[in-house]
Amino acid sequence: MKKVLMVLCGLTLLNGCSKDEKFVSAEEQLAIDIVKIDNYLVENSITALPINDYSPLRFEGDTGLRYVIDVEGIGASPDLNNIVVVKYEGRLLSDGTVFDTSENSEEKKFEALLGGGLIDGWKIGIPFLKEGGSGTLYIPSGWAYGRNGRGTIPGNAILIFDIELLEVK
Repeated sequence: MKKVLMVLCGLTLLNGCSKDEKFVSAEEQLAIDIVKIDNYLVENSITALPINDYSPLRFEGDTGLRYVIDVEGIGASPDLNNIVVVKYEGRLLSDGTVFDTSENSEEKKFEALLGGGLIDGWKIGIPFLKEGGSGTLYIPSGWAYGRNGRGTIPGNAILIFDIELLEVK
């Protein structure tokens, strides 16, 4: 009986991982995401700037994160110690599906400590905006919800956020 149980457990484990599935490291996934983001930008004639060597998170090299400033803004740029008040819309790069928006909140805006529980893509990208400004962030999956995803956001999803920085506190 024990042998049968062990064989069944082994078969269950084997069926859970197909031979086609390959573990992809964070570095490999970032390289894949960079290609997808850069191709998207070219295909849509979008000129975006890269963010490299992000010291607050001790990251050296190309973060893969790209940004576009739509409205320059005239106020302060936040750092990780500031509370930011924003309006935003989040979409999947893959198909444009809107997965979240500040319009869902009662105040039609969102307020949070930038260095708090936000995705790293916001921590990296929002400091490039100034109060009163707006822009778009193209965020690789590793700086968002990674290989596991979250809610309706699938694993390894590249995210696009349109953000208006209303206030820096």
